[in-house]
Amino acid sequence: MTAALINLVAVPAPSVLKSSDLWPVIRECHNPATLQQWQTFGTLMLTELQARTAALESKATNLLGWSGAAAAAGLALAPRTWWAAPVVLLSMTALAAGFAALRVRRAVVPSQLDWFHHSESCDPVRLQRVHLLSMRDWHEHDALTNRAKAAWVMVGQWCLAGAAVALSVQLLLAG
Repeated sequence: MTAALINLVAVPAPSVLKSSDLWPVIRECHNPATLQQWQTFGTLMLTELQARTAALESKATNLLGWSGAAAAAGLALAPRTWWAAPVVLLSMTALAAGFAALRVRRAVVPSQLDWFHHSESCDPVRLQRVHLLSMRDWHEHDALTNRAKAAWVMVGQWCLAGAAVALSVQLLLAG
């Protein structure tokens, strides 16, 4: 049991544990205090993940506003200089990336079957084990969703930075 726990803790952060690998470790744990500690840590991880999701969605929303403003500025100055094309192209790409980041949504949520697992509901320790696996699966899915959101936000931020540079050049040349 201790060796399995050490192996569980020694897994690097980017690795994903499969439920099939985790279930034997959880099933063999008979100490309620250990299960409670795992559940407390799982709750902390889910809370952190939800905060990360909120931060990414806030960034994506800000990206929409700033890229829309950059596109409008580029279009307003378009008749005066040829630098409007990169500004508009980059800001519209940032706008699309912001929309894409906001469209990435979690499709899987904990269900009532996760809370009231029919075969485990009479034994609180066994039910807690099922809850731990449910929390782990939810965390894994949300982490993948956040990676996709973060990738879109990063693309948008780079495009918006490029649009800001092109807009600055456009304003300097127009001035």
